[in-house]
Amino acid sequence: QIGELSKLVNLNLSNNQLDDLPIEIGKLDKLQKLDLSKNKFQTIGDSIGKLRDLRYLNLNTNKFKIVPPAIQLLTSLESLYLKYNQLDSLPNEIGDLKNLTTLGLDSNKLRSFPKEIVKLRKLRSLELSKNPLYIVPPEVWKLKELIYLTLDNDSLGNLSGQIGELDKLSNLNLNNNQLKSLPKEIGKLKNLKILGLANNQLTALPAEIAGLDNLKTLNLKGNLIQESEKEKIKKLLPNCKVMF
Repeated sequence: QIGELSKLVNLNLSNNQLDDLPIEIGKLDKLQKLDLSKNKFQTIGDSIGKLRDLRYLNLNTNKFKIVPPAIQLLTSLESLYLKYNQLDSLPNEIGDLKNLTTLGLDSNKLRSFPKEIVKLRKLRSLELSKNPLYIVPPEVWKLKELIYLTLDNDSLGNLSGQIGELDKLSNLNLNNNQLKSLPKEIGKLKNLKILGLANNQLTALPAEIAGLDNLKTLNLKGNLIQESEKEKIKKLLPNCKVMF
C-alpha cells in the first residue's frame, strides 16, 4: 500500500533490516528525498528508476557490490550517497547523472573510475576516503567545479600536478596517506581554505604554498618536518593556522 502515498516527497527508511522494496515504490512519482541507509540491501529493483523527481538518495551502509542499474535513470539526482558499501567499480552510466552535485563514496573498494564520470559537470563535492587508491584517478582532475574533495585514509603515494586545475577547491583532505611531497601546482588553489595533510611522510612543502592566500587551516601533524622547515612554512602562510 505504500504506493498509495501519491503526494509523498520525503521517505526515510534508514536504520532497519530491509533488503528489498515493493515494486509499488515506483508509484511515488513526487518523491524528492529517499533515505535507505543502514539496511541490508544488496540490490534495488528497477521500480526505483521511475522516481524521476528524486533529488536525494542515500544508500550508505548497505551491502551493495555494484551500483544498482536503475539509478542511472534518476537524472534529477543532485545528491547520491554510497558510502560504507562494497563497491569496487562504478558503471559507465554514472555519467548520465548530469545534475549531481554531491557524490559520497567513502569506505568502498574503488581503485579507479570510468572516464564517463567527467560528464558530471556540476559536481561540487566528492568523498573518496577509505578506498584502496594508490593514485588519484585522473578523471577527478577534470571535475572543475569541485569545492570539497576528501581523499583521506587512502594509500596515496604521490599527488599529480593536475591538482592545480581544481581551482575552485575550498576544502581538500589528504590526511592519513603516504605522501612524501606535494607538487608546486598546489599553489594554484587560490580558493583553498582548509588543507589536511596530517599523518603523511612530508619533510617539506613547496615554496608555492605562499600563493594560498585564503588558506585558514593547515594540518601537518604526524609528518617528518624539522623545526627549521616549520618556521619557513609559518612565514610563507602568515595568516593561516598551521598545526604541527
